[in-house]
Amino acid sequence: MSFWTDLILSPAVIVTALAIGTFGEVAKLAISPKAGDVGWRGVYYVTLPAHPVIVGALLGLIPLLLAAPSLVTEGYDGAARFATYLLAGIVCKVGYDVIVSTMRRALGQEQARKDDR
Repeated sequence: MSFWTDLILSPAVIVTALAIGTFGEVAKLAISPKAGDVGWRGVYYVTLPAHPVIVGALLGLIPLLLAAPSLVTEGYDGAARFATYLLAGIVCKVGYDVIVSTMRRALGQEQARKDDR
């Protein structure tokens, strides 16, 4: 369990996950995709849930970035880097989904309380 805790809490994963989430939200606001869009906006809308993982995987292909220390093994630098940033994308996606679902649930319960009054 210590391996996974060290890996997920490594600065490379946390900072990258937060950066992917922040830039993703900015891009989503700038593009304003919606259901029924056609062309590239339609593709953007349909693939939106996968964007953090895709961006993380693409970041993992950049040779200058450092891998999480718990993944570094001699001779496997590329794989360690790819796994680090792919995990950052997954952490971003899961974290965002948890936060959004929690907020929707909390707001839904608050709305239900107001409707009962």
